[in-house]
Amino acid sequence: MLLLAIGTQTFAQEMPVVFNKSFSAPKNQYKKLAIAENNAIVAIGGGSDNGCITKLSATGNLIYNAKLNKGGLVAYQDLLLLPKNELVAVGGGTIAYGNARITRLSATGEVVFDKSIGNGQGGYFTKIITDRHGNYITVGVDGSKPAQARITKMSPDGKVEFDKGFGAHNVFTNVLIDEDENIIAVGGDVGDGQGKAYMVKVDGKGEKQYELSFGKPGATFEKMLLLEDGAVLAMGGGAYGTGNASRIAKVNAEGQVVFDKEYSTVDGKFNAMKVNDLGQIFACAEEKDKGRIVKLRPDGTELFNKEVDAALYALEVGKNGKVVAAGGNIGANTGKVVKLLPDGTMVVNKNVGSVFQHLLLTEEDEMCVVTKEGYRLIKLTPDGEMMFDKQLGKYDAKTSLASLVMSPSGEILAAGGGDEDGNRIIKISHGVSINDIAVSEPLNGLSNATLTITLSGFLRSNGVRTPVNVHYKTIPHKGGAGPSDFDVTEGTISFVPSEFAAGAIISKTIQIPIKSDNLLEGKETFHVEVLDASELYLTKAKGEVTILDQPAMVKFIGGSNGAEPNTDVVFSAGLFKRDNTPLVNATSKPVRLTYKFGNGTALPGVDFVSSIKAPFAIDSGATTASLNVKVKDDNRFELAETVVLVLSEIKAENEAVVGYNGDVTSISASQYIQDQAAYITLVKLTDANESATAPVSMFKCILVKAADQSVQTNCTGSDINIFFGVDSSSTATYGKDYVIMNGDMVKITGDCAFSETDIQVALVNDRIKEPDALVVVKLRDATAASNAGMLKISPELKLNKAVAIIHDDDNDDGTVLTAK
Repeated sequence: MLLLAIGTQTFAQEMPVVFNKSFSAPKNQYKKLAIAENNAIVAIGGGSDNGCITKLSATGNLIYNAKLNKGGLVAYQDLLLLPKNELVAVGGGTIAYGNARITRLSATGEVVFDKSIGNGQGGYFTKIITDRHGNYITVGVDGSKPAQARITKMSPDGKVEFDKGFGAHNVFTNVLIDEDENIIAVGGDVGDGQGKAYMVKVDGKGEKQYELSFGKPGATFEKMLLLEDGAVLAMGGGAYGTGNASRIAKVNAEGQVVFDKEYSTVDGKFNAMKVNDLGQIFACAEEKDKGRIVKLRPDGTELFNKEVDAALYALEVGKNGKVVAAGGNIGANTGKVVKLLPDGTMVVNKNVGSVFQHLLLTEEDEMCVVTKEGYRLIKLTPDGEMMFDKQLGKYDAKTSLASLVMSPSGEILAAGGGDEDGNRIIKISHGVSINDIAVSEPLNGLSNATLTITLSGFLRSNGVRTPVNVHYKTIPHKGGAGPSDFDVTEGTISFVPSEFAAGAIISKTIQIPIKSDNLLEGKETFHVEVLDASELYLTKAKGEVTILDQPAMVKFIGGSNGAEPNTDVVFSAGLFKRDNTPLVNATSKPVRLTYKFGNGTALPGVDFVSSIKAPFAIDSGATTASLNVKVKDDNRFELAETVVLVLSEIKAENEAVVGYNGDVTSISASQYIQDQAAYITLVKLTDANESATAPVSMFKCILVKAADQSVQTNCTGSDINIFFGVDSSSTATYGKDYVIMNGDMVKITGDCAFSETDIQVALVNDRIKEPDALVVVKLRDATAASNAGMLKISPELKLNKAVAIIHDDDNDDGTVLTAK
């Protein structure tokens, strides 16, 4: 018994796209995402439509899409979520156009206030935070010549408390507030190559506490962290060609530099930085076509410093102190993901996709990366194996995903846009999928089709993984498998988080009983449909089950012999299971048997019609089929001859597997052609004169067809023995008047050359004048080979009895033989 079960499974951790929406014309891009109350989504950005603030529900429904295009606004760059579902966003123009901009919106998207700050000659805000009183602290750059880094403080209602510039040729990119309400801002070169990495601390009124510069012109600080002791950690460097290497500086609360170190001998900059609970510092850098990962003690001394063969743009610290970084080689446009153990041992070094810009780690340490160009998201296992690779929109070098976040429930959100696309928001969540499977129908009874239901992960509520109940049901297919082929099944399977270790594949199996039958059906399908799965989305809701018949066999089941002149030879074949149970062809089309004639004793074209054009097929709804072979008539008396039929290729529809018993590719069978019945007839050849000196052929035995008395030739290979005797009605006396030279038997030889034989009579001349006498001969029996056609003495008296006359021609002058 053959049981086949072949399943096809998408990546076990495939995550479905919940929505993928654009909210503007091309040449716009969202810059940042945030998760609001009830998992609502807020995105800010701008472009050709100027400033844009969009809010969606968790399911992607639009709550509002505010576009503000006055006052030199190009795009928003940062936002804060406020109580009562309000928000405030900051941005502005460019270094040479427009003003810095701050906008506050209500829960419904109405403008609470919208302020431009500047003289219209350039400027923008890059970052916003609030102090404990709800005042807004924003940083960026003003529009002065040369441009200056800017710190602006505003009251909750938008009133400017102070707006101050610091350090020519610089822009602030980040800002923090310490426990004493002091404001610390970092940044660097604004783009003209004359600014340096820069740090300023002011009090709550904007009075400068300290001001520090680092590096050479062109240097900048990209990121900063406020440590528990009040110290500030800033990281950055410079672009290739500026002479600035990747740099990290630590400054204490009083403005004293604890350390300021470069961690490479080539130009580059740190792009991402993390600090663990021990105060250890992790950072990743780009150095043209190379990259770097460092781990430092709190004092800046190295624990490890690893160079890699690609620039690195994003970094995260996962479980057990393992550090992951992502980037790529821009020249080759290849992505790079690396993972290091706490001691710096590299355990993942993966080249995949194209250059990556952003990185997320899931709770299970799975790695999610998005590309620097286009809308491509890749997810890898903790060991770096591919989980899925999604192209989420039109790929173009002029589009990108600028923001990537993970919601508290574990869903992935990305936003971006570009010249070839408008503002775009994408949400990917955990999903449930069910695989496809092919199973063999059982030979008898029942067997199970086992399908696997897989979750990409558990959603989280308050940081705790939530259970999932999956409801499923079998669905028959019209023209396919139905309740006669499987047990109709409906049920619910539960996934409890505690049953699955973090990072393990989350899957369970369900079983659908498959029924046997006595039908040849080929391939049939039905599916199991996932109807709902708690709050998860359906990645693949239908699992197709393909039922394949057990391999069937064809065998000969007899037939009938043919006979001359017109009884066909019949071959019969049938469909069977491997246990010899008959099968009905239910494929809706005939099962066609390819055949030819083998080497039998019957001659093709001579003894039978040897055409192979007649179909030999088991029709739909039938179990057996017969092939009639036409017999040809001839004038040969022969042994029974064999017709051999050879079956080879079998053609069945619907992918039904039909063969022969065992491993053979052909089978054969024989039937006989019986020769038609034949008679032996007797005729007189001549009378004779008594004076004849030589034996005379007075009688002839002839082999004829029984049907029409046409003459046949003995082709049996054996003699036909014909027995005869002198009938009592004879008047001539045997031994006195004549002697039969053949005794009581003659033969027709079987070499296919003879159809008759003579009975010879020798006459006795007694030289006594007597009346003429009669010799009467009658056939008694005839025998031929046992497997030849039926042979008898003709039952008609005129054909089995003959009379000849012996004329007495004695006279005084001698004996003269005359025939009468």
